[in-house]
Amino acid sequence: MKDPIHILCASDDAYVPYYGIMMTSLFENNRTEHFSVHMMTSGLREEAVSLLQGVVKSYANEIHFLTIDDSLFADCPIRPGDHVTLATYYRLIAANVLPDSISKVLWLDGDMIVNNAIRPLWETELNGFAIAAVTDESYTNPDLYQRLQLDSSIPYTSAGVLLINLDYWRMVQASNRFIECIRHKSESLLFHDQDTLNIVLQNEKKRLPLTWNFQSGFFTSWYYPYYPAPFQQEILQAAENPGIIHYTGPTKPWFKNSLHPYRAYFEKYKALSPWKGLPNNSFGPIKDFQDWTGKVLRMMKLRPSSYIIKDHNP
Repeated sequence: MKDPIHILCASDDAYVPYYGIMMTSLFENNRTEHFSVHMMTSGLREEAVSLLQGVVKSYANEIHFLTIDDSLFADCPIRPGDHVTLATYYRLIAANVLPDSISKVLWLDGDMIVNNAIRPLWETELNGFAIAAVTDESYTNPDLYQRLQLDSSIPYTSAGVLLINLDYWRMVQASNRFIECIRHKSESLLFHDQDTLNIVLQNEKKRLPLTWNFQSGFFTSWYYPYYPAPFQQEILQAAENPGIIHYTGPTKPWFKNSLHPYRAYFEKYKALSPWKGLPNNSFGPIKDFQDWTGKVLRMMKLRPSSYIIKDHNP
């Protein structure tokens, strides 16, 4: 048997269904692999734990729950209006909480669907690099580099998919460096752990192809025109068969009126999961009305689509 592919996640009760659906897609498209999932949490309800265990074990994989003490992140900023919890910072202590016998791990956010075999990503060479990651959808924004005092010649990367070199993190005491960064730059960290990773590991990261974290912003009409031509071409190539679809931004596929071009992928794996009966969320009356109105205007060709690509179906 091959050595397991180690997957790292972090969730609270509210996000468990989306992690469960993501895992369903991962296992469905990688049936010949063996996975060891490591779920970091400050505590989950017994029902949530049982459902996650059921999903993982039904594919003959394994899951381990790692209880995290939130007091470790006392200096980490969560501001009013932020749509994250302290769990977003948990990945920063991956090397401290995982056994030394695990040399690398693949971090996956919950708002994504794994659409292809993951082994090519898992086997990415990491010698001399702390992480391998995909360029972030917002990387052309000069404010990012000014705010974080980063070298703009090194693209800002997304933290949604991270191939983490745990041996390297342990060697350079990366977790301590992250905590120090947060302690001294907390006011600048608008994007939390993602900003932290980009600051601390600016010269220690490897770029992954866009297919491994195909973010919604790549193909929105307000981002795409500002990308350089080679980047646009890579987007269009990845769009045909993305390896990992990342539903970044507020228009998640589990909202009733979502018009996301890859929504059908989420619905497919939701239907195969224990959460197939989970009702889709509402944006709220005002946002629902805005989305419904926008859809009508686009059908009448009075308003351009928010996306530069057409709907895809699995």
